[in-house]
Amino acid sequence: LRPMPSEPAALVVFARLPIPGKAKTRLAKDVGEANAAEFYARMAERIFTVTSRCERTSSRTVFFSERAEEDGIRRWLQGKRGAASDPRASSWTDIRLEPQAAGGDLGERMRRALDHALRHGGSDGGPCAKAVVIGTDIPSLDASHVDRAVELLDAHDVVFGPAVDGGYYLLGVRDRGYGGGGDGERGGVDGGEGS
Repeated sequence: LRPMPSEPAALVVFARLPIPGKAKTRLAKDVGEANAAEFYARMAERIFTVTSRCERTSSRTVFFSERAEEDGIRRWLQGKRGAASDPRASSWTDIRLEPQAAGGDLGERMRRALDHALRHGGSDGGPCAKAVVIGTDIPSLDASHVDRAVELLDAHDVVFGPAVDGGYYLLGVRDRGYGGGGDGERGGVDGGEGS
């Protein structure tokens, strides 16, 4: 007997528009704002492309940091950043856009994004049983990392992709009736700030 295929998950990518002075501000102190923003853009574009190869996701949504960035993010995902058009953008056409809710720490913003993904992350825009959130600063991320996290959610309510610095690069949750379509109370997902 072959095992049943895993239910897909909604994938959330936290991203921001690569604007000099707003992206990678700590790095910018050493390499300059323009170089830091370009580095950020290339990292994010790699994530957009790599996640297009995920086999266990029902949708991909970029949760961007400021509502005013929406038009810029949309143009970026159409491959229109800078003078040349990006040929990889053809793999980004399915990406949905959603502004991050204002306020709260990273953990609270992640919780709201995961709840949104559980409610609207299905391939048809309806509910989804699983959701995974990542950022854009993951140079070694491969589609298999996301697919494995989705598979592990069949047996676990929460999965983490551990990072070498003690944090994590991926958080996945399974809706067990206590979030997503319900009252939204998932408990505090600590985003790791200050820990």
